[in-house]
Formats: sequence, C-alpha cells, structure tokens
Amino acid sequence: MRDVLPTLEQWARAGRRAALGTVVGVERSAPRPPGSVMAVSDESVVAGSVTGGCVEPAVFVQAEQVLAGAPPRLATFGYVDDEAFEVGLPCGGTVHVFIEEMRPDLILELAEAVRRERPVAYLTTIAGERLGEPRVIGRDGEPGDEVEAAARGLLALGESGTVEAAGARVFVTALAPRPAMYIFGAIDFASALATVGAFLGYRVTVCDPRALFVTPARFPDAHELVTEWPHEFLERAPVDERTAICVLTHDAK
Repeated sequence: MRDVLPTLEQWARAGRRAALGTVVGVERSAPRPPGSVMAVSDESVVAGSVTGGCVEPAVFVQAEQVLAGAPPRLATFGYVDDEAFEVGLPCGGTVHVFIEEMRPDLILELAEAVRRERPVAYLTTIAGERLGEPRVIGRDGEPGDEVEAAARGLLALGESGTVEAAGARVFVTALAPRPAMYIFGAIDFASALATVGAFLGYRVTVCDPRALFVTPARFPDAHELVTEWPHEFLERAPVDERTAICVLTHDAK
C-alpha cells in the first residue's frame, strides 16, 4: 500500500472515491506477495498492481462494481485451463484478493502517519459476519481486542498478514518506517555494507569516533553519519525488533 498511498491521498483530497484490491493470500507460485495492492478511482484510473498484469482486468471490473455500491468481496484467481486464455495465473498459483472501497478519512490518517514515519497498520475484515469494517491502529496505545493485539505484533516486525480471532479473519497491512541499520567502524567494508543496506530498504547510520573517516565521500549511500563512540550513540539511538547492528571494528572499546 505504501507505493499507492500518495495517489490515494491525492484522490481523497480531490474528493474522488477509490476502491482497493489487496492480495491477502497466495498459494504456490504467485507474482506478488500478500500486501500488494491495486487502487481504482471513481474516474477509472488505476494505480499499483496485484499480479503484474495477469488478473488486473478482472480486479478492475470488481473494483468498479464495489464503487457502484456492491459490497466488498474476496475474489480468488488461479490457474484455469490448459492454455491459460481465461482470467487466471499461468504460473500455476492462486491469489486471493480482497476488494473494498477505501474511506477517505482513513487514507488521510495513513498518509500522515507514513509522512511522519510513525508505525501504523490498516486492518480490514476479509471473512466473517462484518465484512470490511476497516480501522487504523498505531503500535502504541490501548491494548485493544485480540485482533488489535495480534496486529500490533505484526506491525512490530513490519510484516503484513492475516490474523484470526472472534470468528473473523482480518488482514493487517503494516506500514512501518524503514528499519534502522547501525554500522560501527568506518572502514571500506562498512562502505559496501552501507550501500547494500540502503538498497535493501534500511535507514543506514555509520558511526565511528574518528571524524577523519566518517565523511560523505567515503559513505555516499549512508543516510546518517555520526562521529561518536558506539556505546554513547546507542544510549540515545532507538533499537527495536527490526534494527540491524553491524560491528565492523577490531577495537573492543
């Protein structure tokens, strides 16, 4: 959802309605993982993708039906025939896509949280008596019900997935800030690791007390350079379940 959220926010602020198709489950081979989304506006504009093109036309049709007043629904697409001419996945897998209309207030709440790099999760019921019923929760706050407790566990890990409780199945889309990677020791290997870490989606910090070596020229891909002893830096730096700490120094201090 993170990729299409700016577009959803733009539509919401312009007073446009939008439906969202979210991959909530996959079986065997599938082009994209759970959490992948495709948005459709009430002007028939599309953003995002759920399978890379295999079933997008069918999801588009169902999204327009939802925008026309039909209830949210869980649609399943799999391998249909030997020649794969029907709507389905020629790769042999199955995807389950939940299609719903998005509430503008929740879109704006999600966008603001992501902009401020606050961890937030979007919850929607994909099976049970109360289909749909979306809500947004943060990582902190009141314990909430069993579903919210499980959702916060996924959010802490930055993972999207399904939780089941109280006779309902709820899909959790986790929108967590980039995980931190702290690299201690401003050596050549650290420069290569900073490049790889940034490519993998980490927010990379290189820390070394020697100002001579902690320079943008040596670490062009690092997001933050800190001239400080590692233990002093860690006293104030946030560390959670997703933080990677890499010690690339031979000095025990």
